[in-house]
Amino acid sequence: MAISHLLDNTYQCLSGGEQTRVQLARCLMKQAPILLADEPIAALDPYYQIDIMQQLKALTPTQTCVVVIHHLPLAYRFCDEIILLKNGNLLANGNTQAVLNAENIATAFGVKAEMEWGKREMWGIEKLA
Repeated sequence: MAISHLLDNTYQCLSGGEQTRVQLARCLMKQAPILLADEPIAALDPYYQIDIMQQLKALTPTQTCVVVIHHLPLAYRFCDEIILLKNGNLLANGNTQAVLNAENIATAFGVKAEMEWGKREMWGIEKLA
């Protein structure tokens, strides 16, 4: 987690992103069979967003990780399965490639995006007219 440099600080003196990383590290140490993470990367800069998603992905051979995330490119890159909601109702669920397609993204979020499954990349996200 790269948080050892924070050991001498009180939790209240940490930034929001640092607090998030500390909380996630505490959860990871428990090695529970299921990890529920609600927006674990929301308050983080891009480096730590990718770092956290890589670490969560590394757990999946032995643990189940359920992550709430609105960062579409990182969801596309790191998640094996997606549950996609629109206004609190199930729109689609299943493997990432099947769920995060152009039609579902437009319906759920009112945006368009380009995707390349081979590289697990999503880019060019724009509002629909």
